[in-house]
Amino acid sequence: MIPIDGLSHGSLPINPLGGLHQENLWAPLRADATEIHFREFKYLLDVYDWVAEQGLSAGALMTGLPGSGRTHILARLREYLDGANREALSQRAQAIFVSVRLQSNALFYWRDILHALIQDLMRSDKAQFQRLIRTAIRHHGLNPDAPDAFDELMARVYDEAPFDPNWALALKFLWLGRDCHSAVDYLLGYEPDPLEARRLGFEDVPRWPTRSPETQARALTGFLCRLGAPGAVFVFCFERLEASLRNLDDSASVKTFVRIVAQFRATAPNTFQVLCAQPNFAHTAQLALPAEQYDILTENTFSLEPLARQDVERLLSNRLDGYPPFAEGRRQLPDARLHPFRERDLDSLMRAREAPTPSEALGHFARRLDAMVGRTRPARELNEWIQEAWERRRAERDFAEDTLFSDNWLFERDLAHGLPLLIGLAQKGWRSFYPSATTGPAISMTGPNRRRIAVCFCNERALATLDANLRRWRYNAQLGEYDRWVLVRNPNLPISADAHRIRKQLAFLGRVDVRFWTPAPEAMADLRAVRRLIRDALCGDLTAETQRISAATVGCWLADNAPPSLTGVIRRLLPLAGRPTRVQELLPEALRLLERHYMIDVNQAASELGCLPVELEELALLAPDQIGALSGPPKLLFLAPEASVESAAATELDIG
Repeated sequence: MIPIDGLSHGSLPINPLGGLHQENLWAPLRADATEIHFREFKYLLDVYDWVAEQGLSAGALMTGLPGSGRTHILARLREYLDGANREALSQRAQAIFVSVRLQSNALFYWRDILHALIQDLMRSDKAQFQRLIRTAIRHHGLNPDAPDAFDELMARVYDEAPFDPNWALALKFLWLGRDCHSAVDYLLGYEPDPLEARRLGFEDVPRWPTRSPETQARALTGFLCRLGAPGAVFVFCFERLEASLRNLDDSASVKTFVRIVAQFRATAPNTFQVLCAQPNFAHTAQLALPAEQYDILTENTFSLEPLARQDVERLLSNRLDGYPPFAEGRRQLPDARLHPFRERDLDSLMRAREAPTPSEALGHFARRLDAMVGRTRPARELNEWIQEAWERRRAERDFAEDTLFSDNWLFERDLAHGLPLLIGLAQKGWRSFYPSATTGPAISMTGPNRRRIAVCFCNERALATLDANLRRWRYNAQLGEYDRWVLVRNPNLPISADAHRIRKQLAFLGRVDVRFWTPAPEAMADLRAVRRLIRDALCGDLTAETQRISAATVGCWLADNAPPSLTGVIRRLLPLAGRPTRVQELLPEALRLLERHYMIDVNQAASELGCLPVELEELALLAPDQIGALSGPPKLLFLAPEASVESAAATELDIG
């Protein structure tokens, strides 16, 4: 037992009330106070049972303030349906949980959903994927243990409703645990190169996509859901929907999401969509949507209310009883409701927060416990909190990034979500918008004087498809709809020196002011950190002690503290007004360096000139008649035939 007067830093090396935030629904529940929000939990369970019995689709909108326990309720539902209670639930359909956090712009939502579905099917040694396939095999009257059961299942499903036969082959690779990167790439809409396609056995891989990647992702998601019917229910948990918005008034993203929910209901039976959001998301939806669409979103809706005093006592008691040194002492006391705290500690919380959320209540007592043991926290400026949060998120890694998904999808997702957030917050007057055509740019932005930028991805492995794509973007660029086009390619997909047709296309694109960009790994890591930081700020999960840090505050911090790699990204994309003084000054210095070396690695040149590599890359784009560039790797600069230091003085760089 730890008595109140015996508490010290040494007797309590860790704070048992800190660090208990439920990160996601897959994290194990710790010290779950089941009496709290039991009615809401039972409501979700009832809707699940209705879906399982009827074989139809339904949804529920769960709103709550940051820290109110939305993710905790989802984890409780998952553990109840998927844990030790499985034998008692033999009459229920098998539950397959999918945690969806929309992490890109609205033009990528279906791919985000499919990515989450594949990721969670393969989680924990393919446990849910095996559950899905074995349920489908049994439903078709086959023996799950037969060696040809998977092939026979796919043949029967194809006879019922034809589908892309390569889906069956890719799913078989996942079932067998071989060529998973290539299989997932194909399922996410990335065409393999011809040699890879022949090696894998893919049939009739088209040279040009017959439908958009979003359309394919929607079709494949529906196919996987129907594959499990009627013995499995897919529970799609859309967590932290507010993080999918570009800002709190982003009606376009809300409309796209509601359209996806409606498509789910129409095409994916036996699915239960649990939508989790802050109240402001529901308010934005109510303002943006017609009544009939808003009704789709709020078909079954409830709110997680803050805690009453007795709930705070239950929560605190539950957490303290889960810590052995306190649990032992509390069992020996006649009245251990609050031990080691006093009634006045609870009174001070209820005076400050008449109805606190679980997160606020635990945070209050965690700080009180630190004070009791003499553990002090040095005062820090807000910028220091943001800097620490930035560094922590830069070091984070997502589940299965290295083992399941190739970096094509992760690369495009981070750019599609991160670039609009970065530029919208760090550069005044710029905002992203969604073009009407689904085959248009991945990112479209408009800024001062109605200037418009288009960012497109060209990560095709097959050179014939890449060539067709480049021709399409060249044609679109000449239409004049946008002031600048930027084509982005994954640096892990270098274009070989003997790809003469592609290099000829790129040279022509450069002459019509279409920029070709391969972001550096450092820039991508920083952009990923920006995306996570702003996502958490929008969700209310970015805090300094008890103060929540807003996305606008993060934007102000970024404007003053953005690392050089992100400054380079902004320079690469945005047309800047006026004469580019710094880059203009670099031109004669760079020419003198190239007169000595003729050809030099861009990083070595930047080191010798005391500038950033991105500034030299920009210089090569702005003065191609003076400095040439080879994309590499490694990236090289060379002296153009007609260049000279004397001509640099008469060269005015056009950044517009």
